[in-house]
Amino acid sequence: MRLEFVYSCVGSPQRLLEAVDPRRDVKGLAPYEDRIPRIKTQMQDVHDFIITLLDTGARHGEICTLEWSQINFTHRSIALWRSKVKNESILFMSDRVFEVLSRRYANRNSMFVFTDSQGAARKHINMTFHKAFQRAGLPDCSAHTLRHTLATRLIQNGMNLYEVKEILGHSDIKTTMRYAHIEQAQVSRKATDLINKMNQASLESNTVINRV
Repeated sequence: MRLEFVYSCVGSPQRLLEAVDPRRDVKGLAPYEDRIPRIKTQMQDVHDFIITLLDTGARHGEICTLEWSQINFTHRSIALWRSKVKNESILFMSDRVFEVLSRRYANRNSMFVFTDSQGAARKHINMTFHKAFQRAGLPDCSAHTLRHTLATRLIQNGMNLYEVKEILGHSDIKTTMRYAHIEQAQVSRKATDLINKMNQASLESNTVINRV
């Protein structure tokens, strides 16, 4: 994993979402309101797919084959089958994944959440992703990079490796250990903040004593 590319994606999810905004102006296409339904659907699918990958950390193939029977809207959860490691993860939806899946459920015409034109499970869309990353100025990133992006963001915001292991559905903590240096850096930053607070408290305490 080339971490410099992961970091570029970590800092640019909004840029990527802007690049796949289904309402964006596209050279050669009519304004959004005048586009044919097929084009609108295709553009919306890519946007929804990327949102789902960004917020679940799922593998590309796991979302391609995701079925409505795996979605629990009452609990806002996804029972995600990890075919690569033969296990299941229960993931709770972010607000925007809940919005995406709720909208898609209301207009469903298949057992699959994401489908091809025949209603079957969507095939891999690597070329579509490649073009989206190119537009976002992230040419070295891929659909799988979004999985690494979520892991990195979670650790940077306080989750530990064992927690991230459960989110990503790794069968072995050794796989998750690729992010160990990120966790170590996060712990070091927390330690520095704590040391500064302790030093400041000690300084203030000594100042009070000297005044007395």
